[in-house]
Amino acid sequence: LKSFGYDMFEELQDAFLPQGNLPIPSDYIVGPGDTLEVNLFGKESSQHQLLINNLGQINIPGLEPLNVAGLSYSELKTLISQTVKTKMIGIKSTVTIADLRGIQVYLVGDVKKPGAYQLSSLSTITNALFISGGPSEIGSLRNIELKRAGKKIANLDLYNLFTKGDVSQDKRLQHGDVIFVDSIKSQVTINGEVRRPAIYEMKGDESLAD
Repeated sequence: LKSFGYDMFEELQDAFLPQGNLPIPSDYIVGPGDTLEVNLFGKESSQHQLLINNLGQINIPGLEPLNVAGLSYSELKTLISQTVKTKMIGIKSTVTIADLRGIQVYLVGDVKKPGAYQLSSLSTITNALFISGGPSEIGSLRNIELKRAGKKIANLDLYNLFTKGDVSQDKRLQHGDVIFVDSIKSQVTINGEVRRPAIYEMKGDESLAD
């Protein structure tokens, strides 16, 4: 019998790395390195590619620098729209994200290929795991921690994803995040007349019924 779930990581799957012209979610937090495309139209029309600089600002021609880092995508669009409408009479705007910044995250613990990885800023915990080859043979699928600035942000149980499609704890990553894969603590073999005979990882409080 095989251990349940590990066959998902048998091949490195670059397809799991967000890239190309993906829809940007409204709650995406913009930051230095993101490139915006701002279109101004009305009595005059123009198009601008604006990089968010290290100060978290963009410079729209004819306006003072705008602080945008830390805003969600929807807040960003509202801010630019209102600023242009107020200070550039007769001009309206549309805003899209033309290019996403890169982030560096660290995968440590019982991972097949631990180390630092350069990923898209839309990447989630599972994206990073698939790119790294996933947990090793002794690595846990049920106790995967996301740490940010020394604090635990999320604990991902891949069994919930594989059996229920639950991605609620598959958090979006930020620059400098650490993903720690713990080692397996206990396992149980389930065999016979069952739908998925395999070796399963158990959490400490789980019963035979679970």
